[in-house]
Amino acid sequence: RSPKNIIESIIGPVTIGSMLKGYRTTHEISIEDMSHKMKVSKEELHKIEAGTEQLPLKDVIHLSEKLDEPKHVYARVWCEEQVRRVGLDFDDVVRV
Repeated sequence: RSPKNIIESIIGPVTIGSMLKGYRTTHEISIEDMSHKMKVSKEELHKIEAGTEQLPLKDVIHLSEKLDEPKHVYARVWCEEQVRRVGLDFDDVVRV
């Protein structure tokens, strides 16, 4: 098993929401300050972090730029989430 598979078996798959929460926690940013930076409500940010609300890819890319985070990482995680939502394995999809 790959390190990624081991980590995901412990904490679950990486999502845009978990990345945002990790960013917020690592940088010690409150949910209020982060929601202001993202220009969304606290409630909406909470839903995004929880995975109950999804952002369009263009918004994810824009957000990664605002946070000075690598766009390609956020784009890949977004794609992985979309593929998982329809019950497919991302690695199988990109291998095609």
